[in-house]
This record gives sequence, C-alpha cells and structure tokens, in this order.
Amino acid sequence: GGALAGLGGWMIVEPMSPGLADMMAWARWQILYALSVGGCIGAAIGAINGWNQGSRLHMFRGLAFGLLIGAVGGVMGMQFGGAVMQLVLGPGGSLETAPKILAIFARSLAFIPFGASIGMVVGAAGQSWKRAFVGALGGAVGGLIAGMSFDLIASALGSLTIAMKGGAESTDAQGIPRVVAEIGAPARAATAALLGGSIGLFTAIFIQLTRSA
Repeated sequence: GGALAGLGGWMIVEPMSPGLADMMAWARWQILYALSVGGCIGAAIGAINGWNQGSRLHMFRGLAFGLLIGAVGGVMGMQFGGAVMQLVLGPGGSLETAPKILAIFARSLAFIPFGASIGMVVGAAGQSWKRAFVGALGGAVGGLIAGMSFDLIASALGSLTIAMKGGAESTDAQGIPRVVAEIGAPARAATAALLGGSIGLFTAIFIQLTRSA
C-alpha cells in the first residue's frame, strides 16, 4: 500500500517537474513533491492503520489525519532535511558538483526527516505519542534507504533516460559536444515507491518490536 501510494504521489506532480529549469523552479517543485508524496503515503498508512482498528470511521479518520500530517510534515521534513544537506555540502555546494559518495550521503541525510515526519502518521489517528515516535523511527529508516537509492538509480538509468527523452546539445569546458538532459524522473519514481514501502515496512517492524518488549 505504501509503495503504491508513494508512486501515486509522484505521478501527480511529475508532469509539472521543471526539467532543465533553474534551481528556484526546482525548489518550488520540491515543495509540491513533498506535499503530494507525503500526503499520499500518509493517507495510505493512516487508512490502513484505521482499518486495522476495526471500523470505517477509524479508517476515514486515519486517512484524513494521514493526508494532513503526511503532506504538512512531508514539506517540513523535506525543508529541514534540505538544510541539513546543505550543511554537509558546505557553502555554495550542490549535489551536482559534489563527489558521488558525498552526494549520496547528503541526500540520505535529507530524506531521514522527510521519512520520519511521514512515519508519525502511525500515531496520529490513535492520538498516541508512543506510536507516533515508533512510526517516526520506522519512517526515518525508510527515508534513509530511499535517499541512498536515488543517485544509484539515477546513475544506473541515466543513459536509458537520455536515449528515450533526448536532451539539449551542449559542449563541456574542453569544447567536447555533450547531451544535457534531466534524468531524475525514474529515480524520483523509484524513490517515492521505495519511500512509501520502506516506511510502511519498518514502521510495522518497530511497532511489533515495541509490543514484544
């Protein structure tokens, strides 16, 4: 459920992605991404947890709380994570210019608060601080895994994406012709699905562990 919800959230906003536009356009789009993906995952997790409590009322209440907390929390988590990422990259640093290992590490840190804020949905419907904390913990692990996967997926599928979409003709600093293209769409789709699936999985695992303790 969580994986499909994350993928659905991505499908809503991906057509509006700014392509090769400037960084400000991407910053605005990332807010929409966090709203949509966070809201969809939160709604799915909230609805499932509400249904498990035994009634339609719980399910709809869980869906509503999940949608709200997932969307708002997702944006807050994404922005906080972005600030952490910039601290790691340093003044003026960017994911595009950073060494690959540093970029993966920085993006992984950025996704931890994003996942944690969505994972808190688990405790929202039941108004349980303990379940919210456990959900945030599971969401943080899910966010870490999703963040680690983004650059790996983008690199693996980059050539295929350029072949399918094409790109803009350009030259590098040595005057060698290059094709410049935005190749993040498959990685964003996979990351959104992995984020939703991982949050659901690890949240359930941590809940079971705390019940057994």
